[in-house]
Order: sequence, then structure tokens, then C-alpha cells
Amino acid sequence: MKSLPLANFLSAFKFLYQNLTYAIKCSLCSSFYLSSAHQKTSNHFQRNAIKSLNRKGYFVVENYFSQPQCQKISNQFIEYIDACPECLHKNQDIRGFGVENVLPSAVDFFHDNAIKSIGQSVLYQKLYCAFTLANWLTAGSMGSSGDGWHRDAYFGQYKALLYLTDVDSSNGPFEIIPKTHKLIINFLLMLAGKSQYNQDRYSDDSINSIIKFLGLKPKAITAKAGTLVLFNATCLHRGRPIESSERIALTNYYFPISRSLLSVRRHFWPVIINPKFHNS
Repeated sequence: MKSLPLANFLSAFKFLYQNLTYAIKCSLCSSFYLSSAHQKTSNHFQRNAIKSLNRKGYFVVENYFSQPQCQKISNQFIEYIDACPECLHKNQDIRGFGVENVLPSAVDFFHDNAIKSIGQSVLYQKLYCAFTLANWLTAGSMGSSGDGWHRDAYFGQYKALLYLTDVDSSNGPFEIIPKTHKLIINFLLMLAGKSQYNQDRYSDDSINSIIKFLGLKPKAITAKAGTLVLFNATCLHRGRPIESSERIALTNYYFPISRSLLSVRRHFWPVIINPKFHNS
């Protein structure tokens, strides 16, 4: 039997050490808070969300926002794109970080305490929503929201995605490989040389190799406008390359309170802070 390269062992055990250290730190710093947080997440919706996020890494809720609400937010964002292009990121999609400051109809999503509470129970730490992202992806160049397969972090990164348009298999649905947030799965991937320590970007060939190794299939979430997707962004995920029409969505970015808002804004700059545009 062929032995595994030393580099694979080093990568896997470095990953394991950091995860265990992180878990112990969270436990020591948040033990009192967590006991109360779990008591508060007692309704049916929250219990189901926590269970699904822990088991699969994602949870889907239909009709979280109404169709008219979604249409209003979409229209406001498109108007903002024309009014303040210098505040936006333009790559494979057009995205604005901090749209809760300029789109009144997106404020409720940004301040949604139920969504935040679920993330806190899943990640065992107190979180805050740094900002809401709005992004608009259109067909024409097979663009992908998020620039292809990736993971945001290895130590738990919680996000909430809200479809503002209907999303089918051809217009860039969110895709996720279930269970790839789990410590043991990532440890095995590194031992097998399918992933490297702190690797965050993956080619299609790498993903195909991981899928074959794990026996897991990507889950493409196709749904109507107003559908909410909660997910652990430690999981491997992407927006599937768009083939037709458009996809508009909101995403809440949550971070532990130990990370300053200033550092987050610097990382994602430009972030919309001082609005030049208002549409009620």
C-alpha cells in the first residue's frame, strides 16, 4: 500500500490543532452566553435550522420575504447601481457591501435577530451582522457569484442568503457540498491530498476529485424569490455559472464580536457607509 506524503500529514494535523484550539477558545470565552442562547432558540423554525446547519451545513426556508418585497429591493438596488457606481465591486457580478444604508427595504433583513440567533447557536459564539451585500449577476460570460468554488473560512463562517429573483438551474443557483464544514471530513481530505491547509479556492477538477472521494453530491438550491438560505460558509460552495437571465440576491455577513467592524470593512472595501442615495 502506497504511503501518504509527509506534507499531507502536516497539513491535516496543523488543521486539526488549529480547530481544536479554536473550539476550546470559543468554549471558554462563551460558555455562559451559549447556555442562554440555546434556551432562546426554542421555536420550531430555529430548532430545525440549527439541526440542519449542524448536520448538512445549510437550511432553506421558502417565502421568507414576499415577492413584492423582493421586487422592491431589486428595483432599488438597480437604481443605486446607476447612481453610485464608485461604491460597488464589479467582477463577474456587480455587488454592493452595506446596502442596508441605502436601500430602506433591505434594513429588516440586516436587523433580523432570529437569523443571527441561529448562527450564534451553531457557531457557539456571539455574532454581529457587519453588513448586507446585494449582488446582481447577469448572463453573457458564464459569470459565477463568488468567482467559483471556495470556502470562506475553516473555523465557522455563517451567512444568510435571500433570493430576490426566481432561481432555476440555468441562472446561477447557489451550490453547496453538504457536510464539508465538518472537522473530520476536512481532516480526511487533507490526509488524502485533496485539500491543503488554509486552502480557500478550488478548481472544478479539484472539486470533482473531492466529490468522488467523499461520495457526496453538490446541492444546487433552486427556488422562488423570497427564499432564505442559511449556510455555514466553511462548506465548499459557489454560485453556479449563469447561462441565462439574471440573479439578484442579498447576503448577510456575520462575524464574531471579537473581530472589529473596522477590520471587516477594510477587508471588503469599498463598503457603503455614507450614503449618497436614498429611495424610499
